[in-house]
Amino acid sequence: MELFVPSSKPVIGLKKKTQMSKVEELIGKKVRLTKLESVRYKDGHPNGIEEGYTMEGRLLGVKVGWMLEMSGDRGILDYFHTSEVLKMEDNLVYTKNSIYKVEEV
Repeated sequence: MELFVPSSKPVIGLKKKTQMSKVEELIGKKVRLTKLESVRYKDGHPNGIEEGYTMEGRLLGVKVGWMLEMSGDRGILDYFHTSEVLKMEDNLVYTKNSIYKVEEV
């Protein structure tokens, strides 16, 4: 049930409904992450995470202003995270350093 508030002023305690992105809907599911582009490290990533890099595992979380986090088949031993997420569009995640595609597998 939705609460109708006939006022243009914000009401304390009420949160605006937000639609989840396609990527956020995959949290908890097995996904394939593919790095499409490096926007910061054009001469090579310090950790060797270059364009074309892929990882399969469970999507633990993703949030604008935070990061995308995954775990692989060995759980936390295969932990991976991106730099800060700037925005999400469809199945693409734009981070401070890179652009990734996320697909359910």
